[in-house]
Amino acid sequence: MRYAIEVEKTRTGYSAFVPDLPGCIATGDSKPEVEREMKGAIRFHIDGLMEDGLPVPKATSIAEYVEACELKNEYINACNRNSILFFHLETKYDRHL
Repeated sequence: MRYAIEVEKTRTGYSAFVPDLPGCIATGDSKPEVEREMKGAIRFHIDGLMEDGLPVPKATSIAEYVEACELKNEYINACNRNSILFFHLETKYDRHL
């Protein structure tokens, strides 16, 4: 299963969430750390859903970048700080979806 995650730069590091898995979040001091933590959070979240007998949401989010307009230099950093990544977890979960 491949889920989109959104990674955001914070004052103290990075945070990430999965739009298709409400409540599935992770934080880290660096972008690689939050990506690594997010993989574990996705596995943990799906394990919890399965243990509770709840359906595992399919990955339906689509991420695209669009050029909104010409921006002044002071706004460019704010607009470029977010990135969306995709993880494909080839695990036991694929068999249950």
